[in-house]
Amino acid sequence: MGIEMSIGDEAEQFLASLAQARSGPEPHECLRCFLRRAVSRRGCDGGFGSVRRWQLANPGAPPDLIDQLELQGGGCDCEVVLNVFRDEIVPPTRPLADCPSRHPRAGSTAGSEGR
Repeated sequence: MGIEMSIGDEAEQFLASLAQARSGPEPHECLRCFLRRAVSRRGCDGGFGSVRRWQLANPGAPPDLIDQLELQGGGCDCEVVLNVFRDEIVPPTRPLADCPSRHPRAGSTAGSEGR
């Protein structure tokens, strides 16, 4: 016998599943843009939950991604944003959802990714 759920419990479970689905990376979203969006919405719990979500959604991501980020000064999601991508943090007047990897600017040149 299963446990019967009230309609309120079912609605809560459904809303939680929607929130979880929306918290994942967009198709082809780079790690930098996803982390900036995730940390700005949910904050940081001192772990790599958002990095792991991005890694799971991107099968081509290196298996030692977290180790690589830690070597660059990223001890958690927000430290990756602040320390690893520090030279790429845009001024606050620019929307966080504006991802250069998804929306290249007119006149931008390829190869600027490897700063």
